[in-house]
Amino acid sequence: MTYVVVALAALLAICGSTTYGASIPVTLHSRGGTEGIEWPLTFGVPFPDKTLDNDAHVRLVGPDGSEVPIQVRTTGRWLGGSIRWVLIDAQAPLPRDRSAYRVEWGDGVVRNASAPRVRITDGDQAITIDTGPLRFMLAKHDMRVFAGIHVRTDDGEMQSVFPDQTHSDLLLEDDEGTVYLGSLAKAPEMKIEERGPLRVSIKLEGWMQSADGHKLGRRIVRVQAFAGQRRLRVYDTWVNTGDSNEVAYRNIAFHLPYRGRRSAFPQTPGSAPREVRTSDYLLQYEHDKYEIVSDGEVVGRGKRSPGRVTVGQGETAWSAAIRHFWQMCPREIEVNSGVLKVHTWPRHGKPATHLGENMTLENLGHLWWVHEGETLSFKNPPKIYEIYWNGPAPGGHYRGGGRDIADRANALGIALTSEYLLDFHGAADPAPAAKTFDANPLCVVDPQWLADSQAFWNIAPWREPYTEVERAAAAPLDFFTAMTERLGDYGMWNYGAYHKGYSPMLDGAKLHRHWMAFHHGGPRWPWLVFARSGEPPYFDFAEAQARHCLDVVTCNWEDVAYNRKYHEPGTRAHLSLKYRG
Repeated sequence: MTYVVVALAALLAICGSTTYGASIPVTLHSRGGTEGIEWPLTFGVPFPDKTLDNDAHVRLVGPDGSEVPIQVRTTGRWLGGSIRWVLIDAQAPLPRDRSAYRVEWGDGVVRNASAPRVRITDGDQAITIDTGPLRFMLAKHDMRVFAGIHVRTDDGEMQSVFPDQTHSDLLLEDDEGTVYLGSLAKAPEMKIEERGPLRVSIKLEGWMQSADGHKLGRRIVRVQAFAGQRRLRVYDTWVNTGDSNEVAYRNIAFHLPYRGRRSAFPQTPGSAPREVRTSDYLLQYEHDKYEIVSDGEVVGRGKRSPGRVTVGQGETAWSAAIRHFWQMCPREIEVNSGVLKVHTWPRHGKPATHLGENMTLENLGHLWWVHEGETLSFKNPPKIYEIYWNGPAPGGHYRGGGRDIADRANALGIALTSEYLLDFHGAADPAPAAKTFDANPLCVVDPQWLADSQAFWNIAPWREPYTEVERAAAAPLDFFTAMTERLGDYGMWNYGAYHKGYSPMLDGAKLHRHWMAFHHGGPRWPWLVFARSGEPPYFDFAEAQARHCLDVVTCNWEDVAYNRKYHEPGTRAHLSLKYRG
């Protein structure tokens, strides 16, 4: 108990004591976001053991000294029951560069600031969310996701963004042409993960299903809405439930209706609004190559598209921005008359150019066979084994470790998450929000407080006279980022990963544990570098690496029939699936 009192006294001295508790420095980094735009922010704050029992005694104060409305939820507790972590949501105007906030806490702290609220109505057929200027319905009876979206027009009335009798849908098409839709599937699992008042997050999880009742592919969709705002943040995760030896994919998409026939691809040669006749699409087929096609004719080319599209016109015009669009190639945005199609796997993929005789030991690790071509097939090409193991074993089987690895290499349970900003801006300019979405503004809690709270156990913040040494220790993260660009290590199944070893000339990477994945603390230490330094670029690295490991390096689906099919009896148990680097 003596230690706790002394430690708390030290924290109060460091972070600024008040008559009611302590003040924790928090820095808002705009990171190139649009100055002055009101932006939703989410960040976590830790507290020492035995110092805070109720998150009602936490508030946020802005640069001008006034209280900022917040939403607070306790996300972790110490063994004795006191609060270890809270999650704070706020909305704040972005500064040109950075601005200073502080979290005040203690028994005498009371939140007084009021703000607009997100309202949730849980009905029989749908959950309705109302932010004020935006109202949308999430369907309960199937996996179509949006049953409708309405915006408040200048006259105060709510107008539908979707044409009458339309809805969004999730789609998967296999290599034989069978189409699986979310709207044909049974009711999804729905969970309200955040209830507001400032931010609501709702998770929908379910199947896609064909007309004959066959199910293939899970989708996990999280929709986040913000009080007083016309924008939604959507996380769309596709989970592969198919055996790689039996199924491949021709198209994976999210369809969203819109009114009218006009569209534009901002910051590309197709930035001017145009009338859609049959099909316009933007295809980012490599990280530095994209093309825009209209009615079968190439009308523009470029290197790295920002992944943005605007559809509709007037007060119901809206835009979509896809985060990490070119980094997670191949990707496609397609616009038909009345329907926007965001393709996780492109429908108009270009023929493969790195396979067959063009596959070499040097480019093997890029995994070109799952990053190009018209079809996504996770079945490893025989050429891999000819290159890496110098040909098949007797009998024509490709073997390694005593197993027929060509059949055992399987992507069952692999996943891919896409992040979208849907901005229902009407006649307003969508560029400021899209720019800010890409910039990813960040609230950073003082590293000294993070360390002294003991929430990470024993860590030390970066500080003089050791900063130069700390930067040297963190230099591998900067090196990995530079090498990603040098080697073109992008792609939907690669982005966020880094290599365990590089060639002496820095023109390639070693194939053994080619992608670091979970090996040797791969996704953990970048978070510690960020927590100890407080420098946003390290957050970017840690976030991308964590997402890669959660999606690509984790088996997100289990199937008993699959396990029985590939199980090999023996004296020791073997995992059916081990996702490796």
